[in-house]
Amino acid sequence: MKKVILLLLSSLFLNSCGSQDKQISQDKLNESATISQSEASIASVSNIEKNENSSQANENIGGVRKINSEEFKTLIFNYETNKEWKFAGTRPCIVDFYADWCGPCKMVAPRLDELSKEYAGKVDFYKVNTDEQRNLSGAFGIRGIPAILYCPANGQPQMTTGASSKEEYKKIIESFLLAK
Repeated sequence: MKKVILLLLSSLFLNSCGSQDKQISQDKLNESATISQSEASIASVSNIEKNENSSQANENIGGVRKINSEEFKTLIFNYETNKEWKFAGTRPCIVDFYADWCGPCKMVAPRLDELSKEYAGKVDFYKVNTDEQRNLSGAFGIRGIPAILYCPANGQPQMTTGASSKEEYKKIIESFLLAK
């Protein structure tokens, strides 16, 4: 009798666990489908943003464009082939040398972004991550960040180190980059 009761309880236990597993599996399947739909929506939005960002980067009208050392050599100055400064751009530009962990760099970024919109079509704005582009940072002897490189269309560039106010950046743009 004890064996029969034990056998019945065991089979009842196994059946209840099996149906619970089926319910959990169905819940996971539904959750997985919902996640897949959400991921597809996010991917769609991400692709739209990428297309908008790439068209902005190509036009370079307003906004600060992140560049690497190869782009720097093409757009601004090829420091590997030229010993003397020879600006490669068509418009004056500002290059922000920064790092993601740098507090003052995070203060400077929105100021330069605002200025890039104000001076769209007159001055190009670029940023270089010093952690990712160490050879470029080394070529310019950057020891402190944020370091801002001002490149006039004609003449020698100038560099400042440390965070400045938007008004100070404006003065330098007007008096150095856009002065005639």
